[in-house]
Amino acid sequence: MLSQEALTRKEKIKLLSGKSGDEIAEKYGTRYVTMSDGPHGVRKHGVCYPNMCLMSCSWDPKLLFEMGECIGQDCIAEGIDVLLGPSVNIKRTPLCGRNFEYISEDPYLAGVLGAEYIRGIQSTGTSACVKHFCCYNQENNRFTQNVYVDEETLMNVYVRVFRIIIEKSSPDYLMTAYNNVNGDFMSENRKLIQNVLRELLGYRGIVITDWGGVDFRLKSILAGVDINMPGDKDTSWKEVEEKTRGSKDFDALLNESTKRVIAALEKATKPKSREKSADASVLRRMAAESMVLLKNEGLLPLGEKEEIAVIGKLATDPCFQGGGCAFVKGESNRSPYEELCAHFCRKLPFAEGYTDEISENESRAPEIAAKADKVLFFAGLLPDEESEGYDRTDIFLPEKQVSILKQIYKVNRNVIVVLTNGSALDLTEVSNHCGAILECYYGGDQYAQACVDILTGKVNPCGRLAETFPCALSDCPSFKYGVDKNDTVVYKEGEDIGYKHYLSHHIRPRYAFGYGLSYTDFAYEDMAVSKESAWNEVQVEVTVRNTGNRAGKEVVQIYLQHQEEAAPSLAGFTKVSLEPGESVCVKIPIESGCFERYNLHKKCYEKRSGEYLVSVRKDSEQVIFEKPLQISKKFVCTRYTKIDELRKIENGPLYIQKYFSSCIGMAVLGKPDYKLRFKGNEIDDEPFVRNVSYSMPLYIFTTLTAGMLNNAQLDEIIAKINQGVACT
Repeated sequence: MLSQEALTRKEKIKLLSGKSGDEIAEKYGTRYVTMSDGPHGVRKHGVCYPNMCLMSCSWDPKLLFEMGECIGQDCIAEGIDVLLGPSVNIKRTPLCGRNFEYISEDPYLAGVLGAEYIRGIQSTGTSACVKHFCCYNQENNRFTQNVYVDEETLMNVYVRVFRIIIEKSSPDYLMTAYNNVNGDFMSENRKLIQNVLRELLGYRGIVITDWGGVDFRLKSILAGVDINMPGDKDTSWKEVEEKTRGSKDFDALLNESTKRVIAALEKATKPKSREKSADASVLRRMAAESMVLLKNEGLLPLGEKEEIAVIGKLATDPCFQGGGCAFVKGESNRSPYEELCAHFCRKLPFAEGYTDEISENESRAPEIAAKADKVLFFAGLLPDEESEGYDRTDIFLPEKQVSILKQIYKVNRNVIVVLTNGSALDLTEVSNHCGAILECYYGGDQYAQACVDILTGKVNPCGRLAETFPCALSDCPSFKYGVDKNDTVVYKEGEDIGYKHYLSHHIRPRYAFGYGLSYTDFAYEDMAVSKESAWNEVQVEVTVRNTGNRAGKEVVQIYLQHQEEAAPSLAGFTKVSLEPGESVCVKIPIESGCFERYNLHKKCYEKRSGEYLVSVRKDSEQVIFEKPLQISKKFVCTRYTKIDELRKIENGPLYIQKYFSSCIGMAVLGKPDYKLRFKGNEIDDEPFVRNVSYSMPLYIFTTLTAGMLNNAQLDEIIAKINQGVACT
């Protein structure tokens, strides 16, 4: 029987590595965990779900839970214990070759949707492995790149998504990224794994490395990594054992990791019930619920009696997923062209339009377009343009596609562009040469069927963009800050990621974060903001009415902006289904975490008081309603409280005069008998004394007053202040 007591020290070290761990598990009559790539299907199973770039546009947590639940069942069918997904890395740049795997540019949306996907997987008994922790935002030089990011940006953007996921879903596994962060490989980054992930975020699951993502295995164990993947049988454990012999600190870490891994093996070997997996109709619904209608000048949905021409190789040879380790050998055997012909019960005029080489089909495209009522032009990125392992070089559609589109538009203005791609594109030329655009991203096995459901009106589009589509690559916040010749990338844009960059710099994107059209219309009425207490139970109420003649779904989006911020952040959302003429009052809570920021001094997240602006929006750019919200909190005095903060609270000047007047006199003027004067809550003294005093944190009086105040005395004073202060 495998137990911590039965294992020797050598066996414990070997257990924490994939290949040698398998050997130890077998010795003790059990087996090691089996893992498979995700995130949009079990790699060897043969069912390709809509890729995360599309599923995230559903803005529907329930749909993500259902997807996770179905994939969890697929894992059981294939004997897989751990699905390596979801990938929740922030979409810092649209050039990232792996963006099709990722959820969003926004940490809140990525966290909420990712957590539901994990909950769905783990509801089946299968384990999820969230990845890649952290700052893994480009593929070029991914093994060696050095990311340098300031601590506030790191914690408020790139760590925040993992914080939300851990709080909401408790993933069983977490994978470290390949890259360096601020000087250390992530698999050896004790500060981020032990101090942040384990201690601050409270993560209790297994930490594994990406495949080959370890430089020195001993350093990774010391940093807090539990399992080295894929590991080896006979080499790395020897070095670890030799260098740590007699180390009690190492043995303590080794025992903690061993305990976690044994518990994970016990879970993996428990019997799991196999229920029915997702059939084609479920995959079709998931894809259709997520596709985004970007433009529609009355061309969609298609009429049954209209003459429709179909142009584009991607109509007959579609691309429905990205490449790399996430690639699933799918079961799709239908193309959009076949589905369209089946729907209209006739063979529609078709031309490839563009190929890898010049062909006669290119000259036929304008000819058949001129004879049609409407033209469906299938465009997008071709296979191998988006994949793990390398980044894109630009965000344009292939030049041949744009050239054919322009030719078609000259002879017929009723052009509908159908897109397949895994990340944001520059759609300037496309938008100028068509009357409608349907963004399908990568739709998985049922892409063709779902696409035709939207085009023909069987399904009313209700997807919303989970990323910003810029007018130009140069508009993107990370455009100037790529990987340099030394494999270094500095996140100089700070927290201005995605839509926050466009809002704070007053740059209008081509299509905004959260944007999407419908075949019906929605009106908003009667916004209200209620607050039961300082932080919890902040709730936004708004009435939404379907004013059109079709049933449809609307995504209601709530944004929150602190008085010190240049742009708002997504803080809540819900998706509602309404019949024509129907209205509903939706109530959306703003979670307390949305009021929190990372405190550099205290090394923790804390709530921020002050004036907020709460807005209901159609997308990040379109404000419908906005109202102010005043948040106050009970003042808590600490060593890092400044005199400027202390003076503003009730009785603050009295505390300062009683406890710190002499200290300030000594620290500022070298005069321990100096008496501060106050006028109201302002220090009534010359500007030098006043302003220097305001900037001083309380701890400085233990070091700058020649022994007038020690730490114990300061702690006692702080306790007295906290017993008597009132709210600001």
